[in-house]
Amino acid sequence: MKDVYIIGSGQTPVTKGRDEHAHELARDAIRLAISDAELEPGSVSALYVGNMMAGILGQQHQLAALCAEVSDLHGVESFTLEASCGSGGAAVRVGVMAVAGGFHDVVAVCGVERMTHASRDAVTRSLATAADRELESSRGESFISLNAKLMAQYMQRYSLQPADFAPLPITAHNNAMNNPNALLHKPLDRPGYLASKVLDHPLRLMDAPPICDGAAAIILANKKVAKAMARKTGAGIKILASAVASDSLAIERRKD
Repeated sequence: MKDVYIIGSGQTPVTKGRDEHAHELARDAIRLAISDAELEPGSVSALYVGNMMAGILGQQHQLAALCAEVSDLHGVESFTLEASCGSGGAAVRVGVMAVAGGFHDVVAVCGVERMTHASRDAVTRSLATAADRELESSRGESFISLNAKLMAQYMQRYSLQPADFAPLPITAHNNAMNNPNALLHKPLDRPGYLASKVLDHPLRLMDAPPICDGAAAIILANKKVAKAMARKTGAGIKILASAVASDSLAIERRKD
């Protein structure tokens, strides 16, 4: 196994209602990452794209091949990875294995979603396809209702109150205040969290991520390339470990 390093990154602003297609958002993030690594597109021999919604909301499969084409990565190996909200992480995992296994020296990884061009109902139905169809989504469950059930079980097991969940969204909003690429630049405190609308008890509006559009990309390289680039751009970030595991898809079938 070879060591794997992140040597470049790029991100588009997270937005709502803009006209760019998913492959155009991905292109911008990929180009930024390649530029950040101070590489030429020809140095990249594979592209792995994490995406869940393009085939449903955009009627576009083969997204990775399209992203490679518009990003000037002609002829590279390209795959689209779908793992619901973990699709970007799945793409990183495959990129790590490709470099660690010695199959590629430099690869690009991108996570992208475009959702705000569709109606809220269409997005809600599309997100629900990541649940167990037979046991959950066909019975009217959505991501909101399923996460509300998980939250309720968590509160019961650990004797928690709604206010105990406030630190996570408060931290996220505070981070966003200093991030020009963030969608929301609105401060949040504990009273504001508790005053937010309850979507499905006990899940509140401030517990749920907004529907939005955006893309982020990284460049992964082996140690030889990373050391050579470090002389120009500084040391890369070594990935110490990577692992994936799966549970039963339906909540009612999970032991924990």
